[in-house]
Amino acid sequence: MRRVAVVLVPKSRTRVLGVSRGTRSQVWGFPGGYIERGERPLQAARRELLEETGFTLDKSLKLGVFDTFDIETHAYLALQWSGKLRGSREGRAEWRSHLDLLDGPYGDTNRQIWKVWRRTPGR
Repeated sequence: MRRVAVVLVPKSRTRVLGVSRGTRSQVWGFPGGYIERGERPLQAARRELLEETGFTLDKSLKLGVFDTFDIETHAYLALQWSGKLRGSREGRAEWRSHLDLLDGPYGDTNRQIWKVWRRTPGR
């Protein structure tokens, strides 16, 4: 089973940080990627957020582990972050409607993560 870590970075109740999967792609996902050998899920989440967006994850909350198809997704909620938003060679990073992240190949997992976040106290 492949293991990935993602970070939900909220700007408001309906706007979140999205990363396109390709510079011209309209497929959006949460910032994240594969957990490397010997890496802990939170380390991977921090690394991927910085690589894909320029943001440093300063404080987070683990939302859970979601198994979809053959992928184990470790999801974190960014409670505090710092840095200047930028994209990467892998794609664009933009504040998007949460609806943009609920379709496409990551939609099933993103919907599960979104539902847990919506029920998280103090969000």
